[in-house]
Amino acid sequence: MPSSSSLIELLGTVGGSVAAAFGALKFAVPYVLDQTLNRKAAKTATEIDTLLGRLINLEDQKGGMQALNLESYKLEVQENIQAKLRLLDAIRAKRQQRALSRNEEPKGVGRWLLFYRPDGFDGLLVQLTYYIAAFTALDIAIVGVAMFPDLDRGAIVVVVVVALLVAAVALYARSVSLRMKSVGNKMRLEGIGNPNNDLGWLRRNLLILKRADDLWGQRFWYYVLLFIAVSGPFIEQQKGRNLSWWEEVYIVTAYLLLAQVVKAHALLRRGSLKMGNETKHEEVRTAESTPD
Repeated sequence: MPSSSSLIELLGTVGGSVAAAFGALKFAVPYVLDQTLNRKAAKTATEIDTLLGRLINLEDQKGGMQALNLESYKLEVQENIQAKLRLLDAIRAKRQQRALSRNEEPKGVGRWLLFYRPDGFDGLLVQLTYYIAAFTALDIAIVGVAMFPDLDRGAIVVVVVVALLVAAVALYARSVSLRMKSVGNKMRLEGIGNPNNDLGWLRRNLLILKRADDLWGQRFWYYVLLFIAVSGPFIEQQKGRNLSWWEEVYIVTAYLLLAQVVKAHALLRRGSLKMGNETKHEEVRTAESTPD
């Protein structure tokens, strides 16, 4: 019978691998569909240009072709152009429909399983963290129940506590992802730029915010998680544990992903506060400019 710690590590590895594969597939499918529509639209537009060029050049061929054949060929080219235009309109309608659906609030199963396109790279990492944590918690719970009769009391407590902690991480990542979705929808529908663009790339990724931003709680946990991710394998080695390269990668990746969720949460709160303040200022300006 494996120890509870080795059992949890094994289940975490399996759950993380399954979740990573599922997340990669979920992110790849919409991207492939979008790229396919873009290629079809570009190809159809090129074909329309070619047919229009043929139609224009027919005027130069009047002397070499009989009038009946010329009119027949011209009619055929025009029909092909109309068919290509209808196809292009259908492709554009599909692209517009996909763009509109991106700005819809998720409901039902889609809301629980985050079946929507993530907003940016941070949104992708948040969703990936959710899937890894959710799969791992489910894996630990199922296998823990199956092995319950063979586990001692200490192992049962460890399995239950770890499963609950991992489930809490999944719920936290889900909450951040849903808030990112709502804010992203508002920005796209109202044409609002990213409120965190006043920070450079390095400052955003290291959470080096401005003095008035506060958010010290998220920033503190972000740095703690980064420290654990960097020093975790070294600390385990100091305890006398010889970790394999896969275990080291798993530890570093898990804490880095959780740190990215905390970072995304901090930037989300900062952006939401800035958007709220800008909205209030706009309302005040509108009220001041409106005559009594």
